[in-house]
Amino acid sequence: MKGLVQIPRARDLEAAYAHLQSSARAGTAPIPEKVALMSQWARFDPRLGEQLVAHLGFVWRKLGPLELHEELRHQPWPSSMGVILLETLDSIPKKDRALFRGWMALVMGGVELAPDEHYFIGLRSPGSRLMFEDTLRSHRSYRRWGYFGREALVNKAVARAGDSSRIDSKTRRRILDELLSTRERITVREYREALEGAVTRRVAELDLERHPRLRGRGNTRARFYGVLKRGRERFNT
Repeated sequence: MKGLVQIPRARDLEAAYAHLQSSARAGTAPIPEKVALMSQWARFDPRLGEQLVAHLGFVWRKLGPLELHEELRHQPWPSSMGVILLETLDSIPKKDRALFRGWMALVMGGVELAPDEHYFIGLRSPGSRLMFEDTLRSHRSYRRWGYFGREALVNKAVARAGDSSRIDSKTRRRILDELLSTRERITVREYREALEGAVTRRVAELDLERHPRLRGRGNTRARFYGVLKRGRERFNT
């Protein structure tokens, strides 16, 4: 699929920020055509993606899903909006999430997944360690639409306080196994740090409790998980 006719310049991004801010002050939804275009520009600017996600979390009810869907058909990467909307879902109150998912289904109906490519363009150096880690540690919202990425496009406090994991269980297990190959014990805090805070404390605890090579010891804050030697019921010390 072809790319954008023109990569957004600094003044284009500034205009996009201003449009979101003005519509926020007025309490109105941004223009669907502009929202569709901003979802494309977000691939070049995580800050714009974060602002778009924050604004859609407040005004999505005022934005016609079919109008937005039609505008996305004219864009080179309509699947980019899928990432934006899944990131928005994390900030939607639980009581409204079923309705938001229905609205999102109308917006994204029939949109094809991206062909397994990095979401952000120009954010990482080609072949760099960060690009490699993006591939291995991609968040659910990116993987769902065929992208690699791990930038949380929601307020970081919201991301940390979410009620689910932003990384799927298969990826978490692989990361945990890698950690255990170089250490004899691990805490919930260390595991969450390795996942860059992309899981809740409860999810992290369950992952450690269920791992066949780990056994918990200690209580509350002092609790750690030791690696078993050759499957025997004792800890490395």
